[in-house]
Amino acid sequence: MLRSGRYFTQHFCRYSSTATHATTTTTTCNQRQRKWTVVGVLVGLIGGMIVYKKKDDIVTVLRKEMILTVPSDSPQAPTGPDFTVGANRPGLPGVFNDNSDKAPYPSGQSPPTPPEPVESPAYPTRQELISQLKKSEHNEPYDLLIIGGGATGCGVAVDAASRGLRVALVERDDFSSGTSSRSTKLVHGGVRYLEKAFWNLDKAQYDLVVEALAERANFLQIAPYLSSHLPIMIPIYKWWQLPYFWAGCKAYDFLASNEQTLNSSYLLSKRKALEAFPMLRKEHLKGAIVYYDGQHNDSRMNVALALTAIKHGAACVNHCTVTATLKSDAGMTRGATIKDELTGESFNVRARGVINATGPFTDGIRFLDNPKAVPSVAPSSGVHVILPAYYAPSSIGLIDPNTSDGRVIFFLPWQGSTIAGTTDAPCQIEADPSATEAEVSWILKEVKKYLAPGNDISCEWTR
Repeated sequence: MLRSGRYFTQHFCRYSSTATHATTTTTTCNQRQRKWTVVGVLVGLIGGMIVYKKKDDIVTVLRKEMILTVPSDSPQAPTGPDFTVGANRPGLPGVFNDNSDKAPYPSGQSPPTPPEPVESPAYPTRQELISQLKKSEHNEPYDLLIIGGGATGCGVAVDAASRGLRVALVERDDFSSGTSSRSTKLVHGGVRYLEKAFWNLDKAQYDLVVEALAERANFLQIAPYLSSHLPIMIPIYKWWQLPYFWAGCKAYDFLASNEQTLNSSYLLSKRKALEAFPMLRKEHLKGAIVYYDGQHNDSRMNVALALTAIKHGAACVNHCTVTATLKSDAGMTRGATIKDELTGESFNVRARGVINATGPFTDGIRFLDNPKAVPSVAPSSGVHVILPAYYAPSSIGLIDPNTSDGRVIFFLPWQGSTIAGTTDAPCQIEADPSATEAEVSWILKEVKKYLAPGNDISCEWTR
């Protein structure tokens, strides 16, 4: 420390001296040198005392937290009573733990007690749930009968059952077997809806974005094991797009600022954009803007909702088809006739209210209840194709906000592959829809504007 203090004072004096004041400056430098030397000695003594006092605590913490990469049988591995291989963490070779009688933490506090293992709740079997449904015909009816086991139906079931209502839910196929498992896997407010709200002065679109951003925050908070944040890149190929998209992304950030769940958008240079997304086309690329949205596993989320509803007392059963509705004397719908597709058995389920949550098949249930009902659904299909993983990095997606026909298309990483989609075209209602060759060709054509793909399609789905 003396040497450091002298080195500092010598350089300090060197730059403060001048030729015209040599004598005065030399005297001043000698005084400064003595002063800073004393200061250096004092700092060194205080620092040494602190290090000496904390030495044992520092060593203890390092021993406790350090994971050595040397094999446990190596001569370099520490030995002695303070180190035991795998004593507290069995099955992890090369991890050495401090098992001495000393306090494991500097403050002398004991390490936190690990939480007790949580046992999985005992859920009723499918047959037990069907038996509960059958009892409603002769006993107390359900408060609600929900038709449809997708995201909407299961969400309603959770909401109603958690409020204390007696809830029954039936699904024709399996939970999340339809539209709810064929999404773009995003939990987002919708940047394109915000753009429409701005240009069309549409408050309904604006309210939709605000509500969706709030629900995105809920997803990320209550189910972090099924959802996560995902940065999405907007490539810039014309200079005028830079302020336009930057302002839009910042407005998107502002609307989500109250939730504070994701990072803010930022700019990338051309070089940084190519580093983040190597498959991006280099020609005329100016840079990129990256904003954050949410991504989730839609089908697992749907099943989790169904299990949560069952935990709250709801009777949710799959592979049960509604074949007729039950009417009261006043002509009100008070339940439905259910057919078990696995056994062929039919039975009645009585309820005070019936909710139709069948998505594109809504009119089918409405016509079953009232053959004179007016059609209310205008079906459209959204096609996605699965490309190999190398088309998109595992940690960032890409959006094309200006396709050839004005739609938006995403390129997103998903479970070791890349999702590209979606389309939006009128279609006929089918139980198991499939993509047309024209829709798949359109997606590949749009992909080629930004990437350099071949025709390596692993699979496709439509909703």
